[in-house]
Amino acid sequence: MTTFALATHLTNVRLLELPQELLDLLTSPNCPKLHLRSATPSAPAVLTTDKRTYPLRQIQTSNTLFLLQPTSPTTYTPGKPLRTPAGSPTSLHDLESRAPLSIRDLHDAWTALCAYVKDGYAVRPSAAALLALWRRIKSAAEGAGWNLEEGFSEDDLFNEFDLDASDAIESEMFDAVMKRIGECHYKEGWWMIPRPKATTWVAQLVLEASGGSMPTDLFVARWREAMGGWGDGLAAASIGDITTHPTPTTIALKPECRLSPAPAAKEEPATTGKRKWHEKFGKGRK
Repeated sequence: MTTFALATHLTNVRLLELPQELLDLLTSPNCPKLHLRSATPSAPAVLTTDKRTYPLRQIQTSNTLFLLQPTSPTTYTPGKPLRTPAGSPTSLHDLESRAPLSIRDLHDAWTALCAYVKDGYAVRPSAAALLALWRRIKSAAEGAGWNLEEGFSEDDLFNEFDLDASDAIESEMFDAVMKRIGECHYKEGWWMIPRPKATTWVAQLVLEASGGSMPTDLFVARWREAMGGWGDGLAAASIGDITTHPTPTTIALKPECRLSPAPAAKEEPATTGKRKWHEKFGKGRK
């Protein structure tokens, strides 16, 4: 009688389909490090490099196999020092470790949200807070006679704010806004704000602060008011790439342009359905 024994313990593997772009990277001379990420153990996972995020799809067969083995880095990536305490649950480093995104995609989202680190914690300002800061930036620049499109000193602009006021501006949030809508000037420490970039961003904030949608006429009025001297001639048609019109008289942000998830639709109470069923049943008996 012949007996068999396993020489090694078997390990289950899953076959995952790799996008062609990622496959080309894996077979290139400079193969990048791969990271398997998910928000929670039960959430869908993605495969990332430092620059890109790739969705995964499980398959049953494959002609070519790449075996991925988990490893734990003993040190943090050189050139990316810890900016916040490693134990902080909402630190930037913690987000980089847990978010199902590549480092580049995460930082792009970080910049788009005007997020910043304060006292070791990641902070995401609301649309209303960002809109209030923009109004103060515009007011301070106009009061000092500066043209934001031609260039200004970031320090000089920040010093125009009343830092002793009860609603004093955090320098970290100011810096985050400059990174979001500003561009570095040819002079060190100077910035410029392109009008088209600021105009679209402020429109997004006005809609976001109002829940994502509002009457078109009211939106245009608030948008022009927030833009100050840059508001003349603004029309809703100029931002059609980020907005939609649910009705002929309303405007809303496209879902992919929302800064926060859209509120979930309200479900009908269970009793409503039961009452209607009983009403139908009663009518049938008559």
